[in-house]
Amino acid sequence: MEDNLQNELEKLQKENDALRAKVDRANEKAQRKQERTKKTLSWTWKLFTGASLNKNFNNWFTEFHTERKVSPDTSANLLTSLVQRFVRVRLLSVIL
Repeated sequence: MEDNLQNELEKLQKENDALRAKVDRANEKAQRKQERTKKTLSWTWKLFTGASLNKNFNNWFTEFHTERKVSPDTSANLLTSLVQRFVRVRLLSVIL
C-alpha cells in the first residue's frame, strides 16, 4: 500500500514538472511575442512622429504621470513639435 502511494506521488510529481515546463515555455513564447509587438509599434510610432516629437511626447507623458502637473515649457515643446510635424506632412502632400 505504501509503495503504491509512493509510486503515485512520484508519478504526480513528474506530471507536475512536465506541466510546469509546458507553462514556462508558453509564457516565454508569449513574452517574446509581446516584445516583438512592442518593438514594432515603437518603430512605427517613431517613423510617424519623428525624433523631436517622440522625445517631447515622452517627456510630457513622463512628467504627467510622475507629478500630475505638466510644466508650461514641456507642453510648449510638445505643441511646437506637433505643429512642425503637421506642417512637414502638409508640405509633403502639397509637393506630391
